[in-house]
Amino acid sequence: MLHHISFGVSDIERAAAFYDAAFAPLGYVRVWEDLNPGDPEQAIGYGPPGGGDKFAIKLRGEEAHAPGAGFHLAFAAPNRDASFISMQLHWLMMARTTGRPVSGRIMVRLILPPSSSIRMGIASRL
Repeated sequence: MLHHISFGVSDIERAAAFYDAAFAPLGYVRVWEDLNPGDPEQAIGYGPPGGGDKFAIKLRGEEAHAPGAGFHLAFAAPNRDASFISMQLHWLMMARTTGRPVSGRIMVRLILPPSSSIRMGIASRL
């Protein structure tokens, strides 16, 4: 149903480092980037190699805000190992980019291919 989604970010370099690390185990890569230092319209698109973007980050400076209560977004993982690696990187990068340990309620739910009977993915509330 959804074709793609984008998030506004306040720091494109930090956000890119986070998503580069979190998406790598899932097989997503940068499929395009528009990075011109000083340009307020910088952006990066992520998706499967050779494909279009499914997720983009766009520099929005101080206007960028986290999604509100009830928001949930899950990314497909090719297998359980890729998901756990991605989740571990997610938590490490959150601690690294925020300067505080990851805490709060963590819900784990990963969406695996239809042939798998296991379904899990991640959402965190800090």
